[in-house]
Amino acid sequence: MSSTILIADAGATKTEWSLLRNGKVKSVETLGISPYFLGEEQIAELVRKELLPSLKKQK
Repeated sequence: MSSTILIADAGATKTEWSLLRNGKVKSVETLGISPYFLGEEQIAELVRKELLPSLKKQK
């Protein structure tokens, strides 16, 4: 059985994502995520527009 883990190291200026799947690591960098500056919907939009397309490219 394989598992998938997504780790985010987020700051105000950039977020570094690491996707661990089937023993492989894929890294992606997006704009920063700070709950002080962004609301829940803005964070969700950033994930939809920046993170998901980048992960699809790296398949």
